[in-house]
Amino acid sequence: MKITGQTQHINETNQEAFLKGGDFLGAGEFTVKVAKVEFNDKENRYFTIVFENNEGKQYTHNQFVPPFQQDFQEKQYIELLSRLDIKLNLPDLTFDTDQLINKMGTIVEMII
Repeated sequence: MKITGQTQHINETNQEAFLKGGDFLGAGEFTVKVAKVEFNDKENRYFTIVFENNEGKQYTHNQFVPPFQQDFQEKQYIELLSRLDIKLNLPDLTFDTDQLINKMGTIVEMII
């Protein structure tokens, strides 16, 4: 599915600025790959990324799509795609979710 949009809240055009100082594993982070992308929202306001670790355990992340109502949503979208090595042409937020499949990334496991 092609996701389209333009930034509304940020003026930064350097996508690398959203990696916040590095691409390294922090406390509680581990490497996963994108197993699949799901579209469960009838209004197409978000999509779900299903991550899988090397033991087959799956983790999901719901990601809102443009246009964003809050600046933090826009920043989080760009940071997530940057960490998954999806190149954007900021301020254009367009990309195809098929590009996510098998991308490697890191997540933090929350133990509650």
